[in-house]
Amino acid sequence: MWTYIIVIILVILSGIFSGLTLGFFTLNLGELERKAKLGDTRATKILDVRRNGNLLLCTLLLGNVAVNSCLAVFLGTIASGVMAAFISTALIVIFGEILPQAIFSRYALTVGYYAVGLVKLFRFMLYPITAPLAKMLDKLLGKELDTIWSKREIREIISDHRDSPHSTIDADEERIANGALTFSTKTAREVMTPASVVYLLERDLLLNNELLVEIRNTGHTRIPLFDKAEDKIESILYAKDLIGYDLETNAVMYPRQHHVDQLA
Repeated sequence: MWTYIIVIILVILSGIFSGLTLGFFTLNLGELERKAKLGDTRATKILDVRRNGNLLLCTLLLGNVAVNSCLAVFLGTIASGVMAAFISTALIVIFGEILPQAIFSRYALTVGYYAVGLVKLFRFMLYPITAPLAKMLDKLLGKELDTIWSKREIREIISDHRDSPHSTIDADEERIANGALTFSTKTAREVMTPASVVYLLERDLLLNNELLVEIRNTGHTRIPLFDKAEDKIESILYAKDLIGYDLETNAVMYPRQHHVDQLA
């Protein structure tokens, strides 16, 4: 009777160790630190054990191996030969690996939050063995590498978030963020508007109702004023300042026009 109870406990422990190993190490250290800075209490609590990744890894793997070894020994007292090997493999693979890892990887942050106390207990119990191993890994491998995304990867992340129903990022925010991420690689020529499609006015053109309606319909806030005689843009007309303006006033006498050399 007690043998069966011990086997059940060992299978549960095997699942816990296996699931926690996958769950904790799917949580990127940098991501946890960002979440903690933003006030996520789960991330803050998990960081306490996740920061020392090599010690955590040694603790969980050593515990998993020890439990599986004990499980094989106790199953040998219940069945023998091929049957014991088959039962041991089935229990470990299904209940000690596949099922817990599937659950823990999906809910890593939540499960990790509630399992921190248990992990600290295992870490304390196995510390005399795991501490030297962890220090050796620290010297051989150094600190855990940060995950750095390229601009293209960040753009894909933003796009994925926008497509997710659980995200608060909308299409406008995606467009603005993606635009900002491409500034350093763009040249002025790429963002310039071709002269053939620019909406501009001759500087000596007389404002009237028809012209005001046309300006309003274009939707532009700044309109270049063109000096036909010298074949150049001489100044800028601010559309918002046309509100309530005297229609008989020539555009070149416009009080807030800015000469191009003043804008440079």
